[in-house]
Amino acid sequence: MNLWLSPHGIWYYRKVTTLPCGRRKEIKKSLHTRDKLMARHKVTQLLACVRSRPKPIQLPADATVDPQEQCHPAHDSGNQTACSAPVG
Repeated sequence: MNLWLSPHGIWYYRKVTTLPCGRRKEIKKSLHTRDKLMARHKVTQLLACVRSRPKPIQLPADATVDPQEQCHPAHDSGNQTACSAPVG
């Protein structure tokens, strides 16, 4: 499961990947716990979240999106902090 215990007793998730150029890259993410069972639980949640993340939608280069469509419903109530698009 690629758990790594730091010298300070904190558990980390560790993953080694190979970049397209052939170099290896090590990714370490702190699980913020000293308990191994809790660390294993957090890793399973982390991996489930990564695997279920939706792929971004690829728009064609010639497609244009109206700025009003990018805002969420809070923009319609006049809340300027919800979206940076001008009201008009």
